Amino acid sequence: MGVHVRAGPLPHHGRRAGHHQSGGDPVKRPLAAALLLAAAAARAHPHGQLACHAEVQMDGGALQSLRGTLVMDPAHSAQAIALVRDPDTGSLDPERSGRLAFALKMQMARWNWLFSADADGRPQPLRAGEPQLEVVGEQLQLTVELRADGEPMVGRDWSLRCADPTWYWTTGFAAVPVVRGCGEAGAAAQAGAAAARWSCKD
Repeated sequence: MGVHVRAGPLPHHGRRAGHHQSGGDPVKRPLAAALLLAAAAARAHPHGQLACHAEVQMDGGALQSLRGTLVMDPAHSAQAIALVRDPDTGSLDPERSGRLAFALKMQMARWNWLFSADADGRPQPLRAGEPQLEVVGEQLQLTVELRADGEPMVGRDWSLRCADPTWYWTTGFAAVPVVRGCGEAGAAAQAGAAAARWSCKD
């Protein structure tokens, strides 16, 4: 999984308490805890929020590709950034970032990174590429490219959802998804809604 940073060196907020204490890698411990929380998420209330963004490319009534972005809420972004920065330089540490990326992959990849699409009520199988993890401003965001898995389905009425079935994260579209290649069609979604819908007319 690629890890990229747009904002240059991350702000340095001082060393975490106990950074040099014994008892194993200080990065592995919180990431392991995060994985345990994810496993129990179905029995727990949501722990954070992800704002969803999407760009959809249609062709002939079929979904060709989907670019989805998940933006972590400020509080959890701050915690994640603190875990992956170098305590001496304030810059993103590639090894620590890779561990965080792996933890997120274990949590979300099985669900196509929380994105799903339907054509006339029929699920469109999707295949995800390798996500990119970035820090933009003060927030952590993950972007992934998804494509139809197998022969793209052709449909008139489409829906796109961004939802965590484990309920670890609350989700919602922060902006109306951009739909291209579908005539004058546009996604009809309210900000914060979990689903967007559009129609491709003949």
